[in-house]
Amino acid sequence: MLIDQHAPGSGCSSGNAGIIATSFVLPLSSFGHFRKVPAMLANPLGPLAIRPSDLPYLMPWLVRF
Repeated sequence: MLIDQHAPGSGCSSGNAGIIATSFVLPLSSFGHFRKVPAMLANPLGPLAIRPSDLPYLMPWLVRF
């Protein structure tokens, strides 16, 4: 249940589609996503970008992920 303090659709629910996307219930760390990582990193306009200089700081998190 979503309750807005103000008029319906003008508060926190403003602009959302009101959809529960069941197609996005897989964890991001699933094997299918790992296969796509090289292509995402190679695409400069892709959804994943990691600067090489940031890798030493990111490695502990990436290993746990």
